[in-house]
Amino acid sequence: MPKENSVGLNWFTIVLENERKKEQVIQQLRQIGAKVTKDTRDVYKTYDPSGNEIHLVI
Repeated sequence: MPKENSVGLNWFTIVLENERKKEQVIQQLRQIGAKVTKDTRDVYKTYDPSGNEIHLVI
């Protein structure tokens, strides 16, 4: 994880074409052991190996 107050990327968003594709990506991430969570705004979140947060939306 980056140090607090360091310059860099906090998160990025991947926009998927539809609900079916979003569910497919989430399932694939979970199959490789990635933690995927859903926030109160229905945004699914995961992290890349560098600790950057990835938002998955339609």
